[in-house]
Order: sequence, then C-alpha cells, then structure tokens
Amino acid sequence: MLRDLLGPARQQDRLVELIREWIDEHHGRRPTALELSVVTGQAFQLKAKGGWFGFLAELGVLDPAERRVFEQVRDFLIWIEHGNYSKSYKLITLQALDQLNGLRSGASVRDVAATSRWMIFRDNDLLADLADAGSYFDDITRPTSSEWDSYWRRNPIQAITSATRGQQPWFAEDDGLLVPQVSVDDEVGETFEAMVREVTEFRLHRYLTSQAARRVGEVRRPIEDGVEVDATFSVETTGTTPTSVIIESAGGTAGTKDARNTEYVRGFDLVLQRLAGIGAQLVDAYIDTRRTAGLTVSDRRLGPGEGLSYPVPMAAGVDLEDMRRSMLRSMAKAGRTSGTKGGGNARKRARLIVHVPAQWTAASLADALANGHRMADADGGRAASQAFD
Repeated sequence: MLRDLLGPARQQDRLVELIREWIDEHHGRRPTALELSVVTGQAFQLKAKGGWFGFLAELGVLDPAERRVFEQVRDFLIWIEHGNYSKSYKLITLQALDQLNGLRSGASVRDVAATSRWMIFRDNDLLADLADAGSYFDDITRPTSSEWDSYWRRNPIQAITSATRGQQPWFAEDDGLLVPQVSVDDEVGETFEAMVREVTEFRLHRYLTSQAARRVGEVRRPIEDGVEVDATFSVETTGTTPTSVIIESAGGTAGTKDARNTEYVRGFDLVLQRLAGIGAQLVDAYIDTRRTAGLTVSDRRLGPGEGLSYPVPMAAGVDLEDMRRSMLRSMAKAGRTSGTKGGGNARKRARLIVHVPAQWTAASLADALANGHRMADADGGRAASQAFD
C-alpha cells in the first residue's frame, strides 16, 4: 500500500541506490558515468545537479582530489556533459587532445586533426557523421591531409575557439596550437585529465546511442505495378536530412519461410531508378555488414561502374542497371582473399550515401522510393506527388 501511495521511484533516487550498491560490491570504488549508464540502460541527465560530478559531490563519493578539480573547473565539465552536439566532432577532439597529452598544455591543431581522423575512420558509428561531408573531399574515404585539416578547422576547431552567447571559448588557437583555457592545480592535474576522459566517454556514448535510435530509419518495400517487391530497404538520418538508403541483404533458402528479400536485385534497381527520378546525387556506396565491419570503407566500396567515380549525379544519363551490376560485382569480391574459389555473395546489406534536397524527410523519401512518386512538395511526407516510374 505504501509503495502504491509513494509511486515509482524517481530516476535520481534509483541512481543513488545503484551507486551505493556499486561501491559496496567494488570495494569502495565508485562507478564511472559510462558504467552506470550501461547498467541502467539510460542516458541520465543531471544538469540541474551540476552534472555527473555535481551529483557525486552531493552524495559525498568524490575523493578529495576529484572534489578539488570539480570546484576549479565545474563549468567546463558541465559544458562537456551537457553541450549541444549535432556531430561527434567536439568530443572526438577532446579525446584526441587526451591521447596527445594536451588536455592541460594543448597540442598542435594539425596533430589533433590527424588523431581525430584516425579515431573516426576506425569506427563505423563515428563514420556516419561524415555522411554529408562528401563535397569537402575528392574521395571521402581517403581525404588528403590538407583536405582534412581544412575540414576539421572549419568544424569543430572554429566552434570551440569562438565565443557563443556571451560565453568565452574553452579553447584558443595560438600559433598553430589548440590550447585549453582552463587550469587546475598541478597536484590534481592527472585527476583532472581522468575526469575529463570519463565525462567525454560518457557523453560520446550518449550521443552515439541517440544517433543509433535516430538511424533506425523508415523501413519500406518497393511497390511496382501495385505489387510489393520482396526487397526491404530503409532510409536513415544522421541529422535532420536523410543521408543513407540501406538495401537489406537477401538470404535463407529459396522457397522456404526462412527466405528473405528474394527480389533483392529488382528492389536495388527500383531504388536506384527512383533516386535518379528525384535528382539525387550518389555520394558513396559500400557494404554495411558486421562480417565486413573490420575492413576499411575503401575495401567495402561498391564500384559505380566504368568511367564513374563518386559522387555520381544520378539523373545525368547514367546507366543505372550497369551501375547496379558493377556494385554487385564489387560486393562479391569484397573481403575475399586472392585465390578464393566461388563467386562470392552479391546480395549483402549495402549502404547508399545520398544527397537530396533539404526538404525531404526520412519518411517522405522512404515513401517516394517505395511508391515510385516524385514529391512536388515534400512537407512532412504528406504533400501531393506525381508518378515518375
């Protein structure tokens, strides 16, 4: 009866209970923000409490060095944890500074950019943030040092070294160095670095979790002559505009209930035709499976056809069937060692990175690719349309 009267426990009360239990079970060691987030399955928000470390300070579980750091750079830690992130770049820059031992003294902007590039290109989830950056590079999978330096200086370096809304920046660029504008006592310098590392890791996890949920996408099947084609695809977003069209893999034994996407090739052709019909630009295309996740994007790239290179303006007289054949040929070869016999699997999950006008939502683009209509006014996917197949 008392439980019914009190109602469910508040999130913060539950967090307190979990932290106390953790400390008891780990011989006095408190959990990190990421550890507790993984245990709860929640990306908790504690800004009103002064962020994660303010919450711990209120509980009395920060050690003296941590409390001293929190008192000296409280606002900086809250900025990391509760900043607005449309991409991962600021957080990756912090992690790059940490790797370069520059969280206190700073590091070369060029080294920060190079380290950030390495971190992004080894993680498929982080690579998704580059989906709309094709126009900045001749080859988005192999940007030159000068291209990448220019791109990284534009964002995030410029963003974190510029004042916003009356707030002085937390970093400054001085003679080619990216220098933090915060300081702590030397005696707690390593503790400061550990706390920045902890909250950055947690915030990046929260960012990627939100992006993964956003990228679940709009799932459809193409319809041709009023009949649904057995070829599932989805449209995913990494921001406010759709940037990826995923062709799901075919598999299972033909003619059984386990068979899936049996009309994979026809579905692939329809998606390409309908992307061309709305004037889309194909920025890149590559295999997107767990088994090939360890390969570089260049090793997973699907060739667009002889004489073509990404980005491809699809409405400019491109032979789309030849493009699809070329893609599937390169798909069959990807990840196979020389001398391997057999044709290879040419029905894998593929990700097409596309550039479409900004008015397209994920839902309206998915509907257009499924139904074969060019939207005259793609306002929320409810506008009038005309057939273009």
